[in-house]
Amino acid sequence: MRIEKSKILWGIGSVACLGISYWLCRFVFYEMHRMKQWSNVLAIVGLIIIVIASVYEKRKLSVATVIGYIGGFALAMVFRTEGLDPGGGSTNNAWIIWGCVFILAVIAGLYMDKGSRIVSFVCTLIVLARLVTILFMELFKQFTALSVFVPVLIIIGLALFFPRIKNEAEKRNNLS
Repeated sequence: MRIEKSKILWGIGSVACLGISYWLCRFVFYEMHRMKQWSNVLAIVGLIIIVIASVYEKRKLSVATVIGYIGGFALAMVFRTEGLDPGGGSTNNAWIIWGCVFILAVIAGLYMDKGSRIVSFVCTLIVLARLVTILFMELFKQFTALSVFVPVLIIIGLALFFPRIKNEAEKRNNLS
C-alpha cells in the first residue's frame, strides 16, 4: 500500500506543478505571447506524459516534462522573433521554440529513466512521425499542431509500454 500511495502522491504533485506552470503561461503571462491554443496543447500533452510516467513510476520523466513546459516557455519568450507574413499578418516563432524545448526535455527525461536504447527508438519514431506530418501537410496543404503531437504521444506511450511487455515475456521464458 505504501508504494501505491507514494506513486499516487508523486503523480498528483507532478500534475499540480504542471497546472501551476500552465496557469502562469496561459493566464498570467498571456500578454507576452498571445497564444491561446498552443499553451493548451502542450499542457494536455504534458498531462498525458505525466500520467503515463506516474503509472510506470518514471519520476525523472515527470520532472523533465514540467521543466520542459515552463523552461520552453521561458526560452521561447527570450529567443522569439516577430515578423510579418506576405499577407500583412504578424508571425512569431515562439511556439516552435517552446515545442522543441518541451520535446527535448521529454526525450531527456526518457533518457534519464530508461537509458540510450529507448531514446534512440523514440527518436527514430519521432523522425518517422515528422515525415508523416510533412506528408500530411503536402497532401492537405495545411498544418495542425495535433498532426505532430498525436504521433509523439503514441510513441512515448509505446516506448513506456514495450519494455514492460519484454520483461513479462522474459519472466515467462525463465519460468518454463
